Amino acid sequence: MINNASLALANQMRAMQQAAAGIPNVETATVTATDTPSFSDTLKTALDNTSAAGHHAGNMKKAFELGDPNVNIAQVMTAAQKSEVSFQSVVQVRNKLTSAYQEIFNMQV
Repeated sequence: MINNASLALANQMRAMQQAAAGIPNVETATVTATDTPSFSDTLKTALDNTSAAGHHAGNMKKAFELGDPNVNIAQVMTAAQKSEVSFQSVVQVRNKLTSAYQEIFNMQV
């Protein structure tokens, strides 16, 4: 799935490649701030997706425990692992943001 951010990035890369090769840019498409989502929107989407994955894994586990014939152990384990990977990714982003904040805070002015 190609979203606006990847399309904008592809256009920027193409323009830079043409500029490096000395080819004039025929397309006059410009990238504006509205073409790319803000960092807070991206972070909110990631948190929402992580939360949804956790809820889905919990629901799958509950359905399996109640004996739902449409849910097997492989599906439950896959959902749990997807939830865990998503959560660990969010934790790593948080750690990097905290580290960057502390580094900026400790800079000499």
